[in-house]
Amino acid sequence: MIMRQLQSLTGISQATVQAQQLDSMNALGVIGAGWTTSFSSYLTDFGKIGAVFFLIAAGYYSAYAWRKALRSDNFEDIVIGILVMMFGLYMPLFPSLQDNNLLFLWISCLILQGMRGSHRRLN
Repeated sequence: MIMRQLQSLTGISQATVQAQQLDSMNALGVIGAGWTTSFSSYLTDFGKIGAVFFLIAAGYYSAYAWRKALRSDNFEDIVIGILVMMFGLYMPLFPSLQDNNLLFLWISCLILQGMRGSHRRLN
């Protein structure tokens, strides 16, 4: 979950969130002890309405990043394109940005994009 990455900043216990998620799933009549999907993670992080907007925004961003990766020859654009494909492929199982390595790789590529873009504007 995204909140797991921010636990040191927010102070929100991940164990408490997991217990609330288990109770919510049991209240819905599904097996709360079974595996969850990434959708339940987004519901826990953002609520129902927030998860809808997050997933719509993620879809638009993924389409934009993938098209940009296909047209670009920049390393960071191609890596972000691969990351958004992984985001889509892994979505039924778990949120791919839950993995610190993928999250930091994406953030570093965004920083490289920004640095490359600001360098082009200066020249």
